[in-house]
Amino acid sequence: MIKLEFPLASPPSPVNGLSLALGNFDGFHLGHQSLALKAKEGEGPSGILFFKNPFDASKPLLSDLEDKIRYANPFDLDYAYVLDNDPSFYSLSKADFLFFLRGLGVSRVVVGEDFRFGKNQEGGISDLQETFQTEVCPLISDESGNKISSSSIRELLKSGKVEEARKELGRPYEIKGTVVHGFENGRKIGFPTLNLDLSSPYLLPASGVYAGLTYLSGIPYPSMINVGSNPTVGKLLAPIAESHLLTEKDIDGYGRRAYFAFYARLRGEKRFSSLEELKAQLEQDEVSAREALEKL
Repeated sequence: MIKLEFPLASPPSPVNGLSLALGNFDGFHLGHQSLALKAKEGEGPSGILFFKNPFDASKPLLSDLEDKIRYANPFDLDYAYVLDNDPSFYSLSKADFLFFLRGLGVSRVVVGEDFRFGKNQEGGISDLQETFQTEVCPLISDESGNKISSSSIRELLKSGKVEEARKELGRPYEIKGTVVHGFENGRKIGFPTLNLDLSSPYLLPASGVYAGLTYLSGIPYPSMINVGSNPTVGKLLAPIAESHLLTEKDIDGYGRRAYFAFYARLRGEKRFSSLEELKAQLEQDEVSAREALEKL
């Protein structure tokens, strides 16, 4: 997949007959994936349109731009268009946006049934249909009949329901960043952790302990992942994410890129009266984490 990053004022040369998937794609969940699949079904070249900057900078992310491109790669689209959505983008009328798409060579668009565009979201599917061949993908529902969306996944994660979120995403929820030094209290009781300095403002799942995988240099390590403010050893101002690798020897991860993938929630965050009490609980958590991961 060829990545083309550009400002609104300087779009790339047109690719005639282009089938283009349109959407926000935060999380790149099963609904988004259906758009990518449908775009690939076109007779000509295929692509997907991403935006360089989040639409709402105040909202934590399910995935950043790098993640979205990584998740889209397996769908074998020809182009990943990355538009620098600077302030001028948000003043585009629906006619301006349609003109922009024509300039890319688009002849076919693929959208979800709730897709809107243009200033004040004045444009809709009927406007697209007047200009392009338009494929409208129905919203996908989960096992309970609820519509899968970025918003529904956010609510699941906020409640710690990472297993349910995994079903809607089609993969485990992941965050990434650089491993940094922490207070090393875990090391003192035999549970050293890799502390993650997030590379983007990701949404952290509800505070608690999770079974998951930690990826370092592409290698997955079974892990216990803790999200929280460490109330036992001195409450932090904001929650952090740290991972204890379930390996026989320490893995030096400092300064390296790491990915945390959440598979199952083991328990909520607790405050313990001593480090010894915390250690006893972590020993139980380790057993639970191994059992949860063995079921995958």
